[in-house]
Amino acid sequence: MNREREAEEVIDGMKQTLQELSDKASASSEEPTVYFEISPLKDGLWTAGKGTFMDEAASLIHAKNVFADVSGWAGISEGQVIQRDPGYIITTDKYTGTGPTPEQEIAERAGWENLSAVKDRHILNLSDDSLVRPGRRLADGVKQLYDFLYAGK
Repeated sequence: MNREREAEEVIDGMKQTLQELSDKASASSEEPTVYFEISPLKDGLWTAGKGTFMDEAASLIHAKNVFADVSGWAGISEGQVIQRDPGYIITTDKYTGTGPTPEQEIAERAGWENLSAVKDRHILNLSDDSLVRPGRRLADGVKQLYDFLYAGK
């Protein structure tokens, strides 16, 4: 398409944003724990493990994916999530505008009320695919993740 210069500018901008976020996160003494819910309970829980961009994004900003010990996209159980007690939950469920929001559905699950993320209301729906699909918005997705995990700290 003969747009190499513009592409390089986008790539350089993304690299700069990611480096800035990594540097800011490394200044924090915290290592937030995060659970990425790719598929909601009604469809069978799936998460992002090692080797996914979501896991790499968490590592980049010095957060710990509670399912970094599984490879790729993996089916998991409610018990595994409860046992790992994440401090933050990121869901990518699409909200149709009817019924509870994805955040509400997670917060209202039986047995999940004692999860740190639920008690502290640290649940975020990233339904815009900014952390799921490769593209020019990946840096924006990492920034959203950073802001959610480190806001006010």
